[in-house]
Amino acid sequence: MTATDLADEYWAFRLASRHFVSLIMGDVSHLDQWNDFSEEGIARTRQRFEEYAVRAASTDAVSAVDQILLDTVEAAAFMDATTMVWAAELESTSRQVGLISWLLPSLHRQPLVTAEHGDMYLDKLRGFSAFIHQLGERL
Repeated sequence: MTATDLADEYWAFRLASRHFVSLIMGDVSHLDQWNDFSEEGIARTRQRFEEYAVRAASTDAVSAVDQILLDTVEAAAFMDATTMVWAAELESTSRQVGLISWLLPSLHRQPLVTAEHGDMYLDKLRGFSAFIHQLGERL
């Protein structure tokens, strides 16, 4: 696997595990989902980030640019794994970067283009109470 392939795979996973970030970037592939704040979900996602860090550290670079890319993926994946320990508890309750500051302004700005997107968005809204309950359990 090349450094670029690994970086692309890591980035796709990162967006898939952070649904609002991907929506802000215009990616609607996970439009119907909420972040998984359950203990199992966080552990599973954290493990994947740790695996990306290890893979990046053990991938041989064929150029200086590849080495920089691998070092970046390693550091970013490590930080993602590390911050998952406290992100739900600290970030979700913050006025500046928490649930209310990103949820309410962004719900009406989803990049809906097709009827399928509309159906996915309605599924997302139907899952809101379960998401809030899961976050409350986590807190």
